[in-house]
Amino acid sequence: MQFRCPIVVFCILFAAHCTAVCGQKAGASMSDNTRVGFMSPQPVERHQHLHAAVNAVLGAGHGIETERLLALHKALAPSWASLPKNKDGLADSRSLRYVVHRYFVRTYNIWLHGVEPNKQGNNTKFELFRDIATTVLKPLFDAESLQRGFTLEDAVAMVAIIDCAIFDSARDILQQVYKRRFLTSEGVPQDTTRSEMEESLDEYLLWWMLDDDAAFRRALTQEEYRPQNWEEIKDLVRGRLLSFEHFRGATTEKASETQCSAVTSWNPMRQAYSFEDTLTVVNSVTKSFGSYWQAECSQVVTRLAEMDPDSSGRVSISRFHKAALSGDWRFSESLTYLRHIGALDETSMWHGPRVIITNYVQAPSNCAVSSQYYNVCCRNGCEDYMEALEAEVGSWSVEPLRLLSLVANITGLDEDSDRFPTLRRQLVKIAADNDGEVPLHGRLFAQWLHFAFPYVCPFPHLSGTTGSSTPQDFGISSLATPDEMESSVQLLETLPKRSENSSRTEMSNNDTQLEAEAAWMSQWVHTEELLHMHDTVPRKAPWNARGSLGMKFAVGMSLVAFLAASLRYGNVDISEKKGFNMASHCQSKYHV
Repeated sequence: MQFRCPIVVFCILFAAHCTAVCGQKAGASMSDNTRVGFMSPQPVERHQHLHAAVNAVLGAGHGIETERLLALHKALAPSWASLPKNKDGLADSRSLRYVVHRYFVRTYNIWLHGVEPNKQGNNTKFELFRDIATTVLKPLFDAESLQRGFTLEDAVAMVAIIDCAIFDSARDILQQVYKRRFLTSEGVPQDTTRSEMEESLDEYLLWWMLDDDAAFRRALTQEEYRPQNWEEIKDLVRGRLLSFEHFRGATTEKASETQCSAVTSWNPMRQAYSFEDTLTVVNSVTKSFGSYWQAECSQVVTRLAEMDPDSSGRVSISRFHKAALSGDWRFSESLTYLRHIGALDETSMWHGPRVIITNYVQAPSNCAVSSQYYNVCCRNGCEDYMEALEAEVGSWSVEPLRLLSLVANITGLDEDSDRFPTLRRQLVKIAADNDGEVPLHGRLFAQWLHFAFPYVCPFPHLSGTTGSSTPQDFGISSLATPDEMESSVQLLETLPKRSENSSRTEMSNNDTQLEAEAAWMSQWVHTEELLHMHDTVPRKAPWNARGSLGMKFAVGMSLVAFLAASLRYGNVDISEKKGFNMASHCQSKYHV
């Protein structure tokens, strides 16, 4: 069996820092001290950081832990199995992006810039995936490679690389904090007391969450400029610190749990904390912060649901802005910005403009952290449903009635509800338009999930019709003025009205049309968009025809092939490549 791993080739290309020659070897091996931060916007520095991340994946002086590879393989396998494949059993680049995006959303509530669904608009943030694809993977994204496709091992490698890059991004911020607090000697971070460590963690967290130097400096001295629930956030950090002390005081934490954090040797009897100790706690906070923020997200959903008497998953713009005028500042986005982020339903003449609750809650305006490469946002609860469906189906499409039964079993969907017959008809219609089966990752099924679970699953807009700009990127027009809010409140008085006691037979033709527009699925757009770009094999995943033994062999050999590539190319020398300025401010070893 022959294995192909474009991402491993990518790693080699990057290590050699060239796009034309791969495989040139030299006698000198790479130094262990090849780690730099990537918070600086300079492309060369960002590429140096990516190089450090690649080293962790390839094992050039660091080594990638088998446990970590297996854990990623296990986490990605169900999603990958359910993706459409070409005749060779390979997925296209869009599917690769899709799987990477979903992994970080599902695992950390992290939304990578440039990998967001329906991405549109001008975003000033750096895009980690774009940086990798356009500067390093460019030779692999030619017409031939795109047509050939990608493997699960490619996805594992890409996730491992980005995983390292995300968690290492804290290093430069923390170093700046140490310098500001005079905790360095000749540029080298020094050991600190526990009190100094706590203060450094608080300062780091302010810088991380505010992502603005002026705002950070104001927040240091003025409490009103600090994030909401600041004391609770500090308690979260203290909890992660106590957890660090407990586990490291007993034994070294498992590599699969620490991700890319450097392994430290903290001694509880010494009562001193190294820079790497603090960085380990910071990365622990990064991993857990999405779960903490979800409590705030749930409160927003609950508040908006109270303003939705029809249980449609939508709130009239009148009620939305009235809440803002009454003191709930969270609901102050303008119509223009709500439309931009895909959180506005303007299809009903009966209801007028309505805010789509799930789209609003998961939008950039409700993210807790907006860093250079990613946001920490509210969780997409629909991921739980999709993950369970992928595991059950094991293919990229499924018969509609079987899918309906699976959804009911997994989610507890009420088959006796008034809406169930409509949902059943819509699912059958989707299958009729797709050769008798429902594509799991198609736009129409995502839309169906939204109307089945309007408080959980977001509405999937047509590609290119919405954006992902943060309020800061969008500008001052992201917020509605008091006059605009007053106009929204008054809009409720201008909408068509009908008597609650009037029956359909008593309505005029115009009233009947209004009643139809007020229907539950007024925003439904029966336009399919499939994830894949190439021709796929009919319905079943390729390995179904090979039998379970072949699949087990492939899964078992994937790790062997990946590690073999690491050993083969681990000694590529890049030190003499022109223009490559290697920094070496980290001497720790990575255990991914």
